[in-house]
Amino acid sequence: MVAGATHAATVGVAVSPGVGLEDAERAQLQTRVAAAVAAAGVTTSAVADVDDGCAADAACARGAVERAHVDALVVVEVMRVGDDAEITETLVDESGATLARATASEAFAALTTAPLLPDVKAGVDAFAATSKKAEAPPPPPSPKGDGKTGLGIALRADGALLHARTFGVTIDKAKLDNALTGDGVKGAGGGALLQLSWMIPVAGSTWNRAFGFEADVGYNVTATNGAIPFTQYQTKNGETALVTTTYAYDSVVHVVPVTLGVRSRLPLPELPVRIDLSAGGSGLWGMSIAQASVDDADVAFAVDNTATDMAWGFYGEGGIAWLLGPGELCASYRYLSAYLDFEHPLENPGPGDLGGHHLLVGYRFTL
Repeated sequence: MVAGATHAATVGVAVSPGVGLEDAERAQLQTRVAAAVAAAGVTTSAVADVDDGCAADAACARGAVERAHVDALVVVEVMRVGDDAEITETLVDESGATLARATASEAFAALTTAPLLPDVKAGVDAFAATSKKAEAPPPPPSPKGDGKTGLGIALRADGALLHARTFGVTIDKAKLDNALTGDGVKGAGGGALLQLSWMIPVAGSTWNRAFGFEADVGYNVTATNGAIPFTQYQTKNGETALVTTTYAYDSVVHVVPVTLGVRSRLPLPELPVRIDLSAGGSGLWGMSIAQASVDDADVAFAVDNTATDMAWGFYGEGGIAWLLGPGELCASYRYLSAYLDFEHPLENPGPGDLGGHHLLVGYRFTL
């Protein structure tokens, strides 16, 4: 059905008990009157229990219409004596007001052959022409995810591949303050991410929501180790020589990224899959904890072995989402850039990118 289409009103047909009518005759008369009313292009409904004289009383007529759940009502009252009869037909609307009324006296057989009197027939025709009701347009085809608010909550696993300078600390060996400037994390880590998103309805989009906002907070941790040579003069048994010492180090880097961005949804026709693209800004806090040793012996740090820093950056992400259950299974690649030097610019002259590459897999509940 198309927008703007109409449907016919419903007109009830009732034959009151009258005088001299058998039940079978009443039923037959009601059927014939209903057929004549339906010819006007309206829907008919058989109505029972309308008393004689009710049609002339607006309050009674209104009650009869309401109980029958119709838009108008034709009431037929018959007084039969032998083969002759007097018939009165009344058309009332939903307020009980009389739209048409007619009375005729003739042979009962003639009345039942053409049961709808001309004046009442004209009233029914006029009512049918003016009371066609506009049909509400049908809802658009139900898109996947329709009926939801657009709010999404996702819990996703984070596999991070980071590259960052992680040290800005000095160690104390043989009473010398030696800088340990490891170009630290170059490896894989792991973590988790909690994301909130809100998709906005866009007319004509396959999934009804094609643009929105997202915000998330995550945590990942990465461990690394390496060795840094340090050359210095040492005097032993009265002889001085240039000696290279190798410092071994281990470090753990904890990262808490917070992002805020926009997301666009690109549906794939005929498939329960879509492509998600997003980008935005990020704030990142990182903490590096380092341990160092030389000749298999622990080395004391001249300063705290923990370094922290915070930086601003950006991110870009692309992935797919697959409709599954009350939400969607999602997988994506994210590049997050946030440069920081752990507050030791001298030891870390080139800040490291502690954002890096992220592979995110998880499930997004849609509400």
